[in-house]
Amino acid sequence: MKKMKPLAALALLALVCLDPADSADAAREALAQWAGQVAPSLLPFLIALPALTCEEARLAFGKAAGGFMRLTRCPESLAPAWFTGLLSGSPAGAAALAACAGEAGGGALLRCAVMASGASPAFLLGAVGAGMLKSPRAGWLLVGAQALASLCMGLLMRALPEEPRSAAPLPPPKPQDGAVAGAMRALMMIGGYMALFAVIAARLGAVLGDQWEGPLRMALELGGGCRAAANMPLDGPEKLALTAAVASLGGASVCAQSLAFLRPLGVSAGKYVFWKLVQAGMCALFALLMAAYLPEFAPAAAPADLPAAVLCAALMALGLGVALRRRLSAWRGA
Repeated sequence: MKKMKPLAALALLALVCLDPADSADAAREALAQWAGQVAPSLLPFLIALPALTCEEARLAFGKAAGGFMRLTRCPESLAPAWFTGLLSGSPAGAAALAACAGEAGGGALLRCAVMASGASPAFLLGAVGAGMLKSPRAGWLLVGAQALASLCMGLLMRALPEEPRSAAPLPPPKPQDGAVAGAMRALMMIGGYMALFAVIAARLGAVLGDQWEGPLRMALELGGGCRAAANMPLDGPEKLALTAAVASLGGASVCAQSLAFLRPLGVSAGKYVFWKLVQAGMCALFALLMAAYLPEFAPAAAPADLPAAVLCAALMALGLGVALRRRLSAWRGA
């Protein structure tokens, strides 16, 4: 894998050099979105992270959500990360998990990392619901589907066997690392990831053809991916389900941002992305069902499509099968 990094870097530079102006435009657009939407909404949460993850906050959040955390086999001390993820999405939830990981095991960290991920409710309500889908009510449906998916992922991944932690606990932050300075460093890293994946999506779309631009955006970035999903020629429920899946996954860009905080904890990138895909399918299924039974909240009042529901259910069944298989293997080994 390490030998592939120089080749990947050279391939990226080659794509950029094919059309430097287009690459600069893509990076400029991503950084404009970062400065206009991401930074103002995410910075307060990042500044508040030390207060949200201190010992007193862990005890308070642990008492408030201790029952659910125990139900998902996660330590109560990780409750601040789950709350932060629900309120602000990724990668703030991953940053909070890194701050309060303590001595938690690898399995608990993976479960909490998935539960604390997703798009922020403010982004779903404003940018996606009111802006892209032209339906403010649809934003509330997306928020509800994502919250339900987070809860169900904790219960689904509970069947996974507890794994030893593959990395030593992180040292506590140095006193000179102030909250604002740490938040700005994290925010600058997020902006860099957004620009990088925006350039990759734009250049690959130009090389492969216009028909690939939408799928590439959905696979690589959050904002452009949600916009591409909202512009797909689909009925209301199907469009809502696709947008919910894209927002839940966040694309490779948001996954990479979260993994920048999670990898030092020993969280496997492959396992994290796999369970994020299962969570995206679950979120899409919830959005599809909610649109069918609450048509006044959907962009259009068309009935839910059975093939789309079957595809979403298949993703969930895949994750359940993997979880049960590993659990049975652990029991047999014991």
